[in-house]
Amino acid sequence: MLLPLMVVGTLLGAEPLPLALVGFSSNQTQRELAGSLANTFAQRMTETKLVKVTTPDDVAAVLGLERQKQLMGCGENSCVAELAGALGAKGVVSGALVRVGVLYQLTVKVLDAQTGSSLFSALERQSDEATLLVAVDRLAQQAAHDVALHFGVLTPVRVGPVLGLALGGALLVAGGVLQGLAAKNDAQLRMQLPTTYDDAVVLQQQGITFQGIGIGLLVGGGVATLGSLVWLLIPPSVEQPRVSVLPTLDGVLVQGSF
Repeated sequence: MLLPLMVVGTLLGAEPLPLALVGFSSNQTQRELAGSLANTFAQRMTETKLVKVTTPDDVAAVLGLERQKQLMGCGENSCVAELAGALGAKGVVSGALVRVGVLYQLTVKVLDAQTGSSLFSALERQSDEATLLVAVDRLAQQAAHDVALHFGVLTPVRVGPVLGLALGGALLVAGGVLQGLAAKNDAQLRMQLPTTYDDAVVLQQQGITFQGIGIGLLVGGGVATLGSLVWLLIPPSVEQPRVSVLPTLDGVLVQGSF
């Protein structure tokens, strides 16, 4: 398991991002379930306090029910722009629920209201409504996280360089302590404090050991500190693994690459 190279923290004072959820499309037999899942999805996203989702009922009140239905499955920029303009949303959430054999299949996507690009998309298959509801809670957390990260409500902090600086600092401190002990032993030898030859030899060997280990720690600490500073200041050329930690109703959600 690799150490996480990024964590994600919420910017202090950041306002929740406004999103509009047009609803989850479905066939006639699944319409009630799709509506319930859509409202749950909007609520769970809003509960993260990263985003504030306008419910399908609110969208229908602004746009009208028929226009809302037309926009449910639309991924074109014109559709997204219409919703954004009418509701002041940064992003548009939509989805579709279908029954595939014995499985429920739910697809969810969030589009950037300005560019129409995908901010989040997921496909989930579950065997019953209970597990599907659990999946909706999880997807809502993930969607809110991805959207907030895209718009800067969440800010990534690279953990690797920070840990390297902490390790380098600890090595430098330990090396300095050992060098101080070596200097103390040397001072005692010069002052002829040992009363016997054997005591003097032991003190000398301790000083040599302290000095050798201390130099090694100082060198290692210096290399770790310098390398971590370079790592921190130079942006990575490839996408780094990251892990996010977000509060949930049941505890803490940890997700990402390790």
